[in-house]
Amino acid sequence: MSFPGLPAAMVAGCWHPYRMFSSFFRRSALAVTQLAKERTSQKTGTQSIGLPLAEDLFWHEHYLSEPYFVAGRGYDQYQPAYALGWQAAQSQSAPVPLSPEACRQEFAAHESELCERWSREHASSFLTWPQARLAVKAAWERARLPRTMVPAVRLEPETVERIQRVISTGRRVQRSYEACLGEEPEGMLRSVLLRFAREHPVLLRELEQTFLPLSPRLARKNVRLRVGARYKQVEKMVSEWRDSGLMVQEPIEGLIDELQAWLDSYGRIDTGSLPLPAAQVIKRQMLVIRGHLDAVLLLGRDAA
Repeated sequence: MSFPGLPAAMVAGCWHPYRMFSSFFRRSALAVTQLAKERTSQKTGTQSIGLPLAEDLFWHEHYLSEPYFVAGRGYDQYQPAYALGWQAAQSQSAPVPLSPEACRQEFAAHESELCERWSREHASSFLTWPQARLAVKAAWERARLPRTMVPAVRLEPETVERIQRVISTGRRVQRSYEACLGEEPEGMLRSVLLRFAREHPVLLRELEQTFLPLSPRLARKNVRLRVGARYKQVEKMVSEWRDSGLMVQEPIEGLIDELQAWLDSYGRIDTGSLPLPAAQVIKRQMLVIRGHLDAVLLLGRDAA
């Protein structure tokens, strides 16, 4: 396609129908939606959808990245849940700002009432209360918490703990690579270990960059502290066995065990509860680690 008067390089660099029009159409659709809502609001004096325009536009932009979003469900199915959460939060007498813990307790105290309202007012909805609950809670928290405390995505504590296990196990794998290379293996095994050892920190950084914004607690909590004294006793026994020579393991065997443990820790994460980009990171890294494990198994046995 030619454009008289425009340099060829400019045309080649800029002309792409998707790039030019997708963002334009998306913004235009939102603008038209907002204008229609403003006109409706002016005529009726109220928000017919039950949400202020700013809240409605916010959730319209973000609902796809929420962990409870189910592919194939449109915003119109989640919007009543956001409206219910926001409206219920406005009726609370306690002033804001609240702490996150106080906000959770407040929501829990009213959850049965909200469940009844959902069943009564939205009986025809495709979402049951367990499916709508997290969207209601998200809108409640956005209304009741200071905006600096409202996470873009809320991860369940169990999911956070399992992600922490993946990260901590990954750090142990890095030490296992270093131990194997310290034994100065030769040939193809050494080349593979060197390559995997260079790739490994990249995987760890990607994990941290993906999940720390979703749950800052990952940076402050060590999963070993959750296990308590029993874990420390077991770790002490293993250390004593190693020191006494009763439990001797070759570095390559230790690496294989750690890689398998790392892969298993990924498998315990429910990717369906994660935002789509984070779930894709988990699935892709599992494939990479499986490749590392298979290669080390094959070459390690040959070297032995």
